[in-house]
Amino acid sequence: MGTATRPPDGDRGREALSPPQDGHKPIRVLLIDDDQDDFFLTRELVSDLGGRYTLDWAATYEAGLEAICMQTHDAYLLDYRL
Repeated sequence: MGTATRPPDGDRGREALSPPQDGHKPIRVLLIDDDQDDFFLTRELVSDLGGRYTLDWAATYEAGLEAICMQTHDAYLLDYRL
C-alpha cells in the first residue's frame, strides 16, 4: 500500500503513492470530481493496487479541464454530473 505525500488542497489534491517496485514509471490518473469524499474513497482504492499509480484530484470542471489540456496524465476519471 502506498503512502500519501500531500493531502488535497484548494481545487487540486494529489495522492502520490510509493514508486512501483518493478522500476516502471507510475501511471498518472486524474480524478475530476467536486466531492472530496469521492476523492478519499478513490485514493483508498488506488492505494490498494500496489503503488503503480499516482492520483491527482481536480475539484472543479475548470481545474480538470486545465489539467487535461496540460496532457500530463495517462488516464482520467470524470464525474459525469459535474
